[in-house]
Amino acid sequence: MALPLVNPVTNDQAAFTALYAAIICTSLHLMDEQTLANVGVTVSARPGYLQDLSDLVEQALVKCDWAGVPRIETLQAFVIIGPYWSSSGRIEAHLGLLGTAVKVRRTKQDSMEILSYMMSSAKIAHNLGINRLGPELRREATYQEVSTHFGPRWVMACDREVGRRIWWTLVELDWNASPDHQFNHVTPKNLSTCAEPAHVNDESLTGHGPVVPEPLDVHTVSLGSYSEHAALLSRLDKQGMSFFVNRLRFLYPFQRFVESAIDNGRLRYEVAVDTQADFFHTIEDLSPFYRLNADFAMDLEQYATDARQLARMAAEKRVINTSGHLRILRCHRFYLPEAYHIA
Repeated sequence: MALPLVNPVTNDQAAFTALYAAIICTSLHLMDEQTLANVGVTVSARPGYLQDLSDLVEQALVKCDWAGVPRIETLQAFVIIGPYWSSSGRIEAHLGLLGTAVKVRRTKQDSMEILSYMMSSAKIAHNLGINRLGPELRREATYQEVSTHFGPRWVMACDREVGRRIWWTLVELDWNASPDHQFNHVTPKNLSTCAEPAHVNDESLTGHGPVVPEPLDVHTVSLGSYSEHAALLSRLDKQGMSFFVNRLRFLYPFQRFVESAIDNGRLRYEVAVDTQADFFHTIEDLSPFYRLNADFAMDLEQYATDARQLARMAAEKRVINTSGHLRILRCHRFYLPEAYHIA
């Protein structure tokens, strides 16, 4: 029989517990056998630990009243638990929490009624105002000026950047999932004035800012954020903001692809071809250390300070280029059913 809690968990503690459990769950899920052995977990025992951690995430989210009280920790937990839920048959649950789940049912007239759930992470993000975290002020801006412009909640540079990274991660996940849900999305561009995350090292996010980005030919490091590529980078301790900012460049051609499908009422092959060309241009314009010819055009070591960073950059280069080419294939895959319909 469980003993009663002497000091019940507060809502803030529950929110942190949800985030912490999500981090452990996804980390454990992405570990290879050697890393598992290093932390004292067997392959056979992993599924049980993962399920317990996933249950803890959900229970903690209920305890902290995630639907009623918007918190950054809640958004982070929703995003980070994604790799495990997506691989364990709960991808729709994950998309639902991210506000991108779309329920489609056929009516008696055989028409499609689309019920879009404007909820969960997208709603929380709007309530927190992270979709309105606009560009930084001038370098000479004072603490009071920053507070007046962004509000007391976002006066610190690190808080603003965390908000921007979370928002753009939600946007990326939302738009990437939209073609599988009749091109519906809950983060339309006209509802966002959020600036892109800055291309900076986390160590430079001090005080009230303003945040000053580094040039794109400088490799930066941050704690990163979850993306569809998390598994391929799971052995690395940090994900660079260079990777995150460069990856966002692939979002814009895909947004135009989705918007064209919505505007025309169907996919057109010339749009797929134009999107392919946009993706190729994006690949060519990546930061120099991510370009396909980087091994021949320059020495990666000039951008790295140690072997670990060099390994990270090499992995990021492989992932981001693979991702770009997979997006090209994906655009044509979406067109195939429409091509059969036209024929």
